[in-house]
Amino acid sequence: MLTNTNTRQQRRLPVGAEVLPEGGVHFSRLGSWLSAPSGGAGKRARPLPGCDTSFSERYHKLSNPGIYRAITALMLLAPGTPMLFQGQEFAASSPFFFFADHAPDLGHQVNRGRREFLKQFPNLALPEMQAAIPEPTDPTTFARCKLDLSERHKHSEIYALHRDLLHLRRQDPVLHAQRPGGVDGAVLGLETFVLRFFGGNGDDRLLVVNLGPNLHLDPAPEPLLAPPPHMLWETLWSSEDPRYGGLGTTSLETEENWQIPGHAAVVLRPLYAQEGTHA
Repeated sequence: MLTNTNTRQQRRLPVGAEVLPEGGVHFSRLGSWLSAPSGGAGKRARPLPGCDTSFSERYHKLSNPGIYRAITALMLLAPGTPMLFQGQEFAASSPFFFFADHAPDLGHQVNRGRREFLKQFPNLALPEMQAAIPEPTDPTTFARCKLDLSERHKHSEIYALHRDLLHLRRQDPVLHAQRPGGVDGAVLGLETFVLRFFGGNGDDRLLVVNLGPNLHLDPAPEPLLAPPPHMLWETLWSSEDPRYGGLGTTSLETEENWQIPGHAAVVLRPLYAQEGTHA
């Protein structure tokens, strides 16, 4: 894995083309889509679990349900090894603060160092915010982060979303392959893009992600959208499945060209076209 001791002072990290897909650990940056990320514009801290602040908000609280489901699909199906923060898979209501169990002397240094570190964010340097930062070594900080496992049932739609995506990632041979150079992507619109996972003999997969409103793509000149010869695309999985709280998904490729639903992610697979179809 590539490391850098001074990443905050650099505009971008080195390209990791030599790193195998499974060697890259990634997590959802939904918060960066909705507001300035930690270290982003103005370096105003927006609470993101596991990042650089101690005021942790869960991803599902930062977005509407459709965008949350779409970003979750991207994170769990994209190349690399996804990382879920504790309880993220069932939209836990408990926060995820930074906590630690140290001896008193070391604990005091950690608490003081944490506050000093967070002063790089102008809003967290304010006295009232410094006073509100939970102490990592305070037992109540840890207690507030304990998961309520009954929420697996209370938030069953989100739990099913994560379970089904992980199953698809593991069982679908194309998505599971994680071959170097086995994925290409293209931007389709201001908030819409596509990833194409290449399989053998044209057995490809498309992951279409739209974080904006419904998009009618006509014309649709992007080559990655073209199905293999004599085939058309059919829906394999959609974030708008009613099991996840969605509103259903009609065919994306239509007689009027591409109709891409808003706030959604859809996985497509090729199917041999029957006579009379538009493929």
